[in-house]
Amino acid sequence: MILIRVTRRTILYSSSLCLGVTLIVVLAVALAFKAFADGKTKPEPKKPAQSVSKTDGEKSGGTAKNPESRGNEIPSFWTDADVPSAGARRKLTINGVEFVFCWIPEGSFVMGSPREEYNRYNDEVQHEVRISQGFWALETEVTQEMWTRVMDDNPSRFHNSERRPVENVSWDDCQSYVEKLNAFNLCPKGFEFSLPTEAQWEYACRAETTTPFSFGFSLNGDNANCDGKNPYGTDPSGASIGETSTVGSYQANPWGLYDMHGNVAEWTADWLGDYPKYRTTNPKGPERGRNRVYRGGSWRDKAAYCRSAYRASAEPNARADGVGLRLVLVKVDETSHTRL
Repeated sequence: MILIRVTRRTILYSSSLCLGVTLIVVLAVALAFKAFADGKTKPEPKKPAQSVSKTDGEKSGGTAKNPESRGNEIPSFWTDADVPSAGARRKLTINGVEFVFCWIPEGSFVMGSPREEYNRYNDEVQHEVRISQGFWALETEVTQEMWTRVMDDNPSRFHNSERRPVENVSWDDCQSYVEKLNAFNLCPKGFEFSLPTEAQWEYACRAETTTPFSFGFSLNGDNANCDGKNPYGTDPSGASIGETSTVGSYQANPWGLYDMHGNVAEWTADWLGDYPKYRTTNPKGPERGRNRVYRGGSWRDKAAYCRSAYRASAEPNARADGVGLRLVLVKVDETSHTRL
């Protein structure tokens, strides 16, 4: 038999050893749990947002569903002295609101519609047009926020979102808006705010396409906010929202412009008049007239009225919940025709 002598010192030593081991184990478990928790709760490092200035040379191709999804780092007009490419984006901040513009390059196109285009009208006579100076076009229609920060009122019927287009504005109202914007003296040097001419509008809308719509031959409410129950180029009827939608809810055209078809029609600078039957450069409407032209169709219009070539008009003081505007920045000497 083996006898083990246990003394008080042995007991104290054993107790201390056990306590030390226990503390080490508890500490190790606590550290392991903390590391596990940190790994689960710390956010993933955010990837830096892609700078839009790096992709200015690329056409948008309508890849984004809304303007915000295309990146937030948009250069101002004064950060890049290079000649912009088609669809390049620049911004102005006015009364705390960003106005984003896309570059529309100089070039030529065939304005109007071919005789075989379904549901065309006789005033859509095809003729070649030369746009000799590039210009900047607002990426979206003028929103209610853009309007109210300048005009201190909101005439829109559908005013439950600042990101919806302003409507119920007359051509005369738009001229007052343009004058106030120009009074801020925030434009790039040599440029001025204006409404587009009819030719500038259709040129920007088509963006080098020749089909009835910049996205193809048919529309039933799938690619633009219109009366989809009256489709064009297709038999199935589609969505009919019955009101305006947030700007940028549909595909952009190849030059990055949203809602050129549908949502709200857009006033142009020109009086309504007959098209010339020959090649023209920077055409403008008649010197006088009764009605001003608006283009693009709206949420309440059948799809045929949203075609690139379709023309509509109204008296300068008329207002409707389907008509708004889109700004352009053009060379100062090109805007004199908009003045009364």
